[in-house]
Amino acid sequence: MKTTIQTIIFIFCFFGFVNAQELTITNHQYDGFHSFPGGIHFAEDANGAIWVLQNGGFDGNLITRYTDGLWECVEFEDCSNCVLNMNSDNNGIVYLSTSMGFYAWENETWVVKTDDVTGSADFTFDADNRLWFEHEGTPERLAILNSDGSIEFVDGIEEKVSDLSFGTDGLIWFQNQQEIVSTDGTNFTRFGLAGAQMVPGKNSRTYYTDFLGQLGFLENGTINAVQFPNADNGFQTTALAADTRYNSLWIGNQGAEAGITLLDLNTGESQFINSDDLYIDAVGLTDAMFVTSEGTLWAAGRFEGQVVEIGVDYISSTKDLSDNVQLYPNPTSGFLTLSIEENIKDERIRIFNQLGNEILGIPILTHKESVSIDLSAQAAGIYYVHIGNAQSIKKIFKR
Repeated sequence: MKTTIQTIIFIFCFFGFVNAQELTITNHQYDGFHSFPGGIHFAEDANGAIWVLQNGGFDGNLITRYTDGLWECVEFEDCSNCVLNMNSDNNGIVYLSTSMGFYAWENETWVVKTDDVTGSADFTFDADNRLWFEHEGTPERLAILNSDGSIEFVDGIEEKVSDLSFGTDGLIWFQNQQEIVSTDGTNFTRFGLAGAQMVPGKNSRTYYTDFLGQLGFLENGTINAVQFPNADNGFQTTALAADTRYNSLWIGNQGAEAGITLLDLNTGESQFINSDDLYIDAVGLTDAMFVTSEGTLWAAGRFEGQVVEIGVDYISSTKDLSDNVQLYPNPTSGFLTLSIEENIKDERIRIFNQLGNEILGIPILTHKESVSIDLSAQAAGIYYVHIGNAQSIKKIFKR
């Protein structure tokens, strides 16, 4: 594997306490990558490993996994070129959509989750870990795969469904017949516009770009068009990814100056990263982007077997308590204890879900060295613990 690392320093303000931001750009080239992929998809598993699906062309399906600095190939032997997309559920289990149905990676092997079901490339998971997808029957319909393997159809939606995602507002978002739609499974809101790209962001907003590259967002049923014009280069965007922890947006740009724009949604400030700093001797159009639970961006372009990792180091002027904080048991089925080597006082412990929503807040008004946290009412998945304004973030696995 050949890896090239570059470091660039930018100035931003995130969460009101971050003073500077350093980006570390790593170009990954691996013998197991696709030589000429027609599509790229990313996922993250419960252990923090990054999965890459590259498909199409003579190489067919190629699935790779990046763990502890090493790449490895993960074989899928049921077909040579039938894998459409990849995603992970709320428990960090990686799923594949294929022309033969859905598969999940369990106990280091692919397990069939459906019998003779053809789903489209796009699929997502809701808060109850149900899998939403387009059932490619006649006609095409929006459908839900339940944990017991049963399938239910969502009435009111037929024909092509794409860009399926689960929003921080608790709704399923998608495009249907060239129109952005949201639903809770019963009620539908049609916004009367089509988006070139669409992604759920923080604070119950869903961001979209139109076919001129202009950025807007949808919130509480309202269209807020042409926002953040400084992030618009006048060309249709090629990819869009949201970081719900730090409230930022990554935008894939094409045109004379192709690359990626990082937009701080708190301040409206943006920074452009040229493709020449991302890809080596390549066209440089970014067609796929994915933000990990830790805030790292993974990106790739079609027609080139290169994958780029952009690590974001948020430098805080406040105290970092990370080395002194322990959480146990972790994973947990409900209750766990936060232990810290020094007394906690006048702080607030905040628990966030994977979407960046705060689901629990615990004020600490007196000196304490340990705090009990109750997650028994929360769904299984990954959660994050923040202590006050300090840059101390811990990951929790809820079973």
